[in-house]
Amino acid sequence: MAAELFVGPALTLLSVALLIIVAWKLGKGLVLLLINSVVGMIILILLNYLPFVKITINIDRDSLSLLRSMADETGVRAAFRAIRDAEGRLGARAGGALVCAMAPAGQEVIVGVTRDQQFGHAVMFGLGGIFVEVMKDVSFRVAPLSERDAAEMVSEIRGYRALTGLRGKPPADLGALRALLRQVSAFLASNPQIEEMDLNPVIVHERGLSIADARVVLNA
Repeated sequence: MAAELFVGPALTLLSVALLIIVAWKLGKGLVLLLINSVVGMIILILLNYLPFVKITINIDRDSLSLLRSMADETGVRAAFRAIRDAEGRLGARAGGALVCAMAPAGQEVIVGVTRDQQFGHAVMFGLGGIFVEVMKDVSFRVAPLSERDAAEMVSEIRGYRALTGLRGKPPADLGALRALLRQVSAFLASNPQIEEMDLNPVIVHERGLSIADARVVLNA
């Protein structure tokens, strides 16, 4: 899983802490925010994870994300150097890199949170990729979510059949997905200062799920 930090006015120490809490509480994975590759590489290899390195470079409001997969110490070091070289060529401000475990394949979905001035927090769910970007195939519910709310959010999208297993693919773990929506709802109740939250993509496996990227924005 990975957690992405966007540099800007909304980024505070509290938002960083919340992002790490989201990653640990919801994804139950390993996240290391580092300024070098050595410590992360050692920990990941000791824990038998397949790591990858990611950095987001912000230049005049445009962001370029670089991703390199690797399976050993040499790969981690080479990926980190390649990312640093690209950062230098683009004239980007020096920053850190994210070293974390590569999530296994599965069905990609998106879970989001927005805040409405009248109704408060609303939770959004949809399939990832073209389904949410072009077809706007998403469902919404106002928090807090009941078990019925979570089940209906999953089942009412037009692309629901993709979650049940198509063309030989195993079905996604719908129980884990419904539980994630309830966890997000509970997390909002404990952290009312959250203005926006995006878990995208969430990779749903045959058993369990992984949160591959997360973004949290707090109110001013």
